[in-house]
Amino acid sequence: LAVPMIAPAAEAPQTEATAESEGKEYTFRGIPWGSSLEEVENSDFLKKYTDYEYNKDYHAILINDENLTVAQKSTSAAMYFGNSGLYQVAYMLSEKHSNLNSYVEDFNDVLDALTKKYGEPDDTEDDWKDDLYKDDPSDYGMAVGAGHVKFIRRWYGNDSSLTIGCIGDNFEITNIICYNSLSLQPEETEDDGL
Repeated sequence: LAVPMIAPAAEAPQTEATAESEGKEYTFRGIPWGSSLEEVENSDFLKKYTDYEYNKDYHAILINDENLTVAQKSTSAAMYFGNSGLYQVAYMLSEKHSNLNSYVEDFNDVLDALTKKYGEPDDTEDDWKDDLYKDDPSDYGMAVGAGHVKFIRRWYGNDSSLTIGCIGDNFEITNIICYNSLSLQPEETEDDGL
């Protein structure tokens, strides 16, 4: 399970939106950041699934269970560990579509579900590298697939960020949902010590 990179915020930018989000927590399913591999394996969350394994190359528990869903969408997930324990969890929507706009619709469905749960995103990034399809929302799937745009939304809590993204290249589109620790960073994970 190769997870495309969406840069997590090292810390929440100080804006009016983040001031409103102070006190909100987005830790992952009650599992504290920094939890050991053993603690995560014994968590109520992971006990619900049978199809998972620890992958030493990714320093992650990879979950490919058919019962794993987000906003009623089938997903796979990766729970990343470093020297300090769990620092990131990423979901990738797994349904494949022949119509590229369906990926954008999936992104919007997940965005709607997360907005109902957490409120409006603290940060919105529509990163257009090429404006060719910008004026026609019916072509946004083509724009994402061609790498012309990526859609990213972020929420911030005291110790976590939640990021969703719809990104693509070479007409392969990925919808990803990442929960990140704001205090444990990936550079602390070069030698996971597990």
